[in-house]
Amino acid sequence: CNASNITPVWKSAGICCKLIGLAGFWFGDNLVYLQHSGFLPNINKTKAKTFATRSYFFSAFVGLFVSYKELCAHRSNLIKANKRVKMLCHEIEEKKKKKKQIDINHKTESEEEEEEYGRLEYEKAVTILEEARSRQFVLFLALLKSCCDTTVFSNMPGVDLHTKLRNKKMNEGFQCICALTSASTVLYNNFPNKQQSPKKKKVI
Repeated sequence: CNASNITPVWKSAGICCKLIGLAGFWFGDNLVYLQHSGFLPNINKTKAKTFATRSYFFSAFVGLFVSYKELCAHRSNLIKANKRVKMLCHEIEEKKKKKKQIDINHKTESEEEEEEYGRLEYEKAVTILEEARSRQFVLFLALLKSCCDTTVFSNMPGVDLHTKLRNKKMNEGFQCICALTSASTVLYNNFPNKQQSPKKKKVI
């Protein structure tokens, strides 16, 4: 089994806690709806709303931790991919310098195979680097959304984190900006990508 495909314990535990928080939010929010519709009139609406808000805040906070850890872990892979591309590029440049000193007509079959192998390895490394960069941007958006969600719900009634720590609520204008930013990341991730025709990779 490839060790790189094994999900880390912190990620599995974080996702489980996040889902539990979202389930609590769903449960509390539905209790509020059922009380408002008259189906469960004896439910305490204030307590249900507080439970739902705190559950979502817990889920957002855990999501913030998971997103940060995942971005940091991915950054190390991105650095490795970048180093490999630079190393292969340097090897190709060195082989080009040697070519100038050797008559191309005297190139053996093994040398041609080695040159083709080096070219394919470089193209593969470039593809991995491009995918890693795209993945990093996706993870950055996930971290940004988690930051915004945590900030927004930390100021909601039932949590009131800013009131408890600073004896005053957070500026509602800033709270609205965070909420809009979070919604924008969702819209961006769900916006259909334009299908691009495959481009031929340029080999140095």
